[in-house]
Amino acid sequence: MAITFNMSSNELALFSDVNILKINEEIATRALNFWTTLAGQNMTRTRKYYIESLKMEPAGGTAFRVHLGELGPRPSLAAILEVGSGSYDLKPGFLANAKTDANGARYRIIPIGKDPDSFSNPSFRIVRPGDAGWEHPGFPGWHFQDVVVEEVTEKIVDDVVDMWFGGRL
Repeated sequence: MAITFNMSSNELALFSDVNILKINEEIATRALNFWTTLAGQNMTRTRKYYIESLKMEPAGGTAFRVHLGELGPRPSLAAILEVGSGSYDLKPGFLANAKTDANGARYRIIPIGKDPDSFSNPSFRIVRPGDAGWEHPGFPGWHFQDVVVEEVTEKIVDDVVDMWFGGRL
C-alpha cells in the first residue's frame, strides 16, 4: 500500500539546473498532505490512528514513497481500513481467553449495549464455540489511496512542475 514518486532525470533532461530530488520530495509531501486532509474530513473514530499511520520516506535514488502503516506481509489496522475486509467469525477472538464451565465447555460472557461506557442496564451474551450469530459483516474500506493517486496525476504533478519551471514546459 504505497505510492512512489520518482520523476527521472530523463524526464527532466532539459532542466539540468533543477534538483530532481526536491521535485519528487515536493510531490510526495503534497500527496501526504492531501491524503491526511482526505482522511481527516471523512473519518471519525479511527481518524487519529489512520493519519498517524501515514508515512513519507526516501525510496532510493531520487524517489520518495508515501505509504500507510508498515509495509510487509501482515497489514496494519490502517491498511485494513483502507482496503476493507470481508466478513469474519468473531468467536475465535472472543474465546481466546475463554472460561470453562462445570461440564468442561468453553464460554465467554460478552457485554452488549449501545453505550459501552454506560453501566446502567447492562446486557450480556454468552459465547460458546458452536454458537451462530457472531459474524462481523465486514466493511468496504475507504480507498483513499485511489483518490490520492488521481489527485497526484491530475493536479499535484502539474502544480509542482509549474512551481519549479514557471510554466516553461
